[in-house]
Amino acid sequence: MKNALLMMFLLCLPVLAKAEERDSTVSKRSCLIENDEVLPSFPGGQKAFRVFLDENLRWPEVHAEDCVAGRVICTFFVEADGTCFDFKVLRSLDPSFDEEALRVLRLMPKWIPGSRRGKPVRCKYCVPVRFNSR
Repeated sequence: MKNALLMMFLLCLPVLAKAEERDSTVSKRSCLIENDEVLPSFPGGQKAFRVFLDENLRWPEVHAEDCVAGRVICTFFVEADGTCFDFKVLRSLDPSFDEEALRVLRLMPKWIPGSRRGKPVRCKYCVPVRFNSR
């Protein structure tokens, strides 16, 4: 009985694998067609965003003598018109670093909004703000 069940399973395995492969191909194609989505972006791209952060971030005075390094993970929304709002810290480094990261993010210009099916939409965005030791 065990041998018969094992043989049935082994014979069905290639059929199941082929069906799974066919289903994943269909879902990938429909995903590409249905999810015509573009993420929001900083004007000038990622390099320009890093330059903006480097030029505007200040080392917190409380940690002037410390050699602390790390990152603050922040989230915010990019409205359909490119306005950024609702800035929050998702992962903290230290309260003074968190405040500085939020301060700089609030200085950002309007972003290029994200879009879905060619229409601008509100998107949530997550970004690491890095603080490198001196």
